[in-house]
Amino acid sequence: MEVFKGRDLLGIAHELGILIVVIGILMLIPCVVGYYYREPLWYFLYPSLLTILIGILIYRFTAPVEIELKHAMVISALAWLLASLIGALPFYLGIPYFSYLDGVFESMSAWTTTGFTLVKDVEALPRALQFWRSLEQWIGGIGVLVMVISILSKTGVSAYYRAEAREEKILPSTVNTARKIWQIYILYTLIGISLLYLAGLPIWDAINLCMCGISTGGMSIKNASFPYNNLAKV
Repeated sequence: MEVFKGRDLLGIAHELGILIVVIGILMLIPCVVGYYYREPLWYFLYPSLLTILIGILIYRFTAPVEIELKHAMVISALAWLLASLIGALPFYLGIPYFSYLDGVFESMSAWTTTGFTLVKDVEALPRALQFWRSLEQWIGGIGVLVMVISILSKTGVSAYYRAEAREEKILPSTVNTARKIWQIYILYTLIGISLLYLAGLPIWDAINLCMCGISTGGMSIKNASFPYNNLAKV
């Protein structure tokens, strides 16, 4: 049985501090959308700055350790929980009838691309919140795979590839493999957005629906999910 010592816990916190900062930075992206559409920004801006500050403090006052499998497993589990707890804040602050627990549910569903929602009228949401929901799904759609590959790379375990009855990677370096997966994912997303736009969808709908679809999250920005049955090209 693996025993965690104080140094192990500090090392785990150190890695999670980086994650918290990244989530805080991601939360600033919908601010651009909100600014463009002249929507209130405070329910993104304040949580984002607070999250970044907390992440920096955790990172600053902890120490790194050499990541082993026991560390990686705990970090992976806590990463999804923290992402959901932090990602819930804009939903809680920006949707009047949402409790914080509702926000956690919505955020967890988006990050894990589960597809369940508590939003009564998604089309009535501010566009910044719609985009945050889509962004969580889009990142979550590839995050699991990239996270697993990163863990295997750090621990020297190749079970992911053995499960496919082979030992080779897409590229010699696991880090490069993860980057290549991201490149392919972004390329497919851009192609999907372009095709939806050329088929007649407004650019806003094309961006969000493609992000929701390619991630398999399915949490649309439309109450009717995909109300474009009259578009033959789609």
